[in-house]
Amino acid sequence: VLTKDQNVIAGICADTDVWGAYTSPARSGCAILHIEGGDLLGRQTEVFPTAADSDGALLSAVVPQYYLSRSVLPREILLPAPLEDADALSALLTERAGYAVTLRVPQRGQRRALLDIAHRNAREEVERVTDAAQRINGTLRLLQETAQLPALPRRMESYDISHTGGSDQVGGMVVFQDGKPLRSAYRRFRIESCQGADDYGAMREVLTRRFRRYLEGDEKFAPLPELLLMDGGQEHARVAEQVLAECGLDVPVLGMVKDDRHRTRALVTARGQELGIRQTPALFALIGTVQEEVHRFAIAYHHQRHAKSAKRSQLDNVPGIGEARKKRLLQHFGPVAAVKAATVEELSAVVPPRRRPSPLRQAPPLTSAGQPVLIPSHKNKHPPAKRVDAYSLQPRIRRTAAGRFSISTRGALGQYSPSSDHGRFSSVVTVTRCTCRSITPG
Repeated sequence: VLTKDQNVIAGICADTDVWGAYTSPARSGCAILHIEGGDLLGRQTEVFPTAADSDGALLSAVVPQYYLSRSVLPREILLPAPLEDADALSALLTERAGYAVTLRVPQRGQRRALLDIAHRNAREEVERVTDAAQRINGTLRLLQETAQLPALPRRMESYDISHTGGSDQVGGMVVFQDGKPLRSAYRRFRIESCQGADDYGAMREVLTRRFRRYLEGDEKFAPLPELLLMDGGQEHARVAEQVLAECGLDVPVLGMVKDDRHRTRALVTARGQELGIRQTPALFALIGTVQEEVHRFAIAYHHQRHAKSAKRSQLDNVPGIGEARKKRLLQHFGPVAAVKAATVEELSAVVPPRRRPSPLRQAPPLTSAGQPVLIPSHKNKHPPAKRVDAYSLQPRIRRTAAGRFSISTRGALGQYSPSSDHGRFSSVVTVTRCTCRSITPG
């Protein structure tokens, strides 16, 4: 409706109808502002269940029917787009009214401001009666018609490659279902076969792995989409078509073209045919959203891989530092640069130096057969089931449920049964490669 300032603008129109038109992906509609004597007398809106090709086509179909059924006609009709056979309609309305009826298409000034108000009224009414599902279905139908797709593209997949100078190359796959991101179906790929900055080779690897997984029956890569959208334009679209042909699959492919400001400009086929989308705001917004999402997803994974590689190259190659020690160092000092700047004392406080094993005190005695003799330090009648220090072997003795004793050491394993000597052995069999042999008591 008109505000006070807009009423002042309307003062130039003594007897005028102002038309506004709006076409959404699902519906279309018109709004008419009736101005007489400089005052807004009324407003009419009409919403149609289908989308029109353009505002001009919509008005050419509606305006003649509207006025030919009315007995009172305005002296001036303001339109946002020219009509087909506008001169013939003006002459017909003039003859019926008995005074001149003029059809105008203002481009600037106060009359153009009135057209903007009528357009806003038409848009608000169309959007009010159109729910979200109808809007997205309409947008997908526009995409299907624009690209001449065989089916409505309810499921779309988009791919992008990200790397830094050819290092830590990764690929990202995003899925849009009914115009909305389906994040549970997103997939990430670490490039394995390409060395250096080879975007086309990396894209070939990603697509080959994706469609082979589908052909192998992997449910995580099913079903096939109705459309592939490739970030990178015509060349990436051509690579996608080649991979699909090699896999024996038929999926439509389009590339997404960006302008000098890295914004979505158009769609392009693998043969270089560009499809304009700027003239359709809803479709333009959908394609832009898909392109921004796949770019964001691929870059996020690349940053994760790149940061992990940077830490691995500086800490994992240091002798004596494993995963546990690396984690403690990073948790205490923070970035790798802070670890490198720490003193030996500060590092030792977080990860103490590893202790070296003590040297042998003396060689163990041998039997007549040349075997080492294991002598427990306890001389009790019944040896306890605890660790016994016997030279460097340091065995651990435990009593088993069968009344036998088991011995385990770092260098030897064996068993013995209690005898009258209770704890002395005449021979020991050394165990290698975790092979356990029985030990007979002396």
